[in-house]
Amino acid sequence: KATQINTSFESLYGSQVVDMRRKVELIEANLKSKGGRKDESHFRWVDGILVTAMINGDWLHLENVNFCPSSVLDRLNPLMEKGGELLLTECSIDEDSETSVESSHRVVQPHPDFKIFLSMNPAFGEVSRAMRNRCVEISLLPTSQDEMSFSEGEVAALTTTKLLSST
Repeated sequence: KATQINTSFESLYGSQVVDMRRKVELIEANLKSKGGRKDESHFRWVDGILVTAMINGDWLHLENVNFCPSSVLDRLNPLMEKGGELLLTECSIDEDSETSVESSHRVVQPHPDFKIFLSMNPAFGEVSRAMRNRCVEISLLPTSQDEMSFSEGEVAALTTTKLLSST
């Protein structure tokens, strides 16, 4: 029965299996030509948009932060302090050697022009008190009875328009 299944599998996917074997052989040949072995592969840290914005002094808007797990947002608390910084404990690979260095955590100091903006819809939850204490809170509420009949997005757009036009 196993032979029947194997024959059936090869008839259906035979060319794809051969293509995959060729790709694996090419990868192995590429590794050998560079002097590496298959078991020497490792992951490499790549900075994301937060770290890149911090280094370049960009402005970053994090939308719907109340959907983010509190454990992730809590990692930003030290960054939001005066003279804050971001400790990257996950980034402990020394680029010159291919081994993990336990004590070489990376600390990122933000550029003086770096700004971070958090936005959320309180109808879908809250963020921690610790995070709220580190932010300036601005609430966009309807200003008249007429605006109460609009959707939340329309009220935010109207309020934003009023704020911009009054400046």
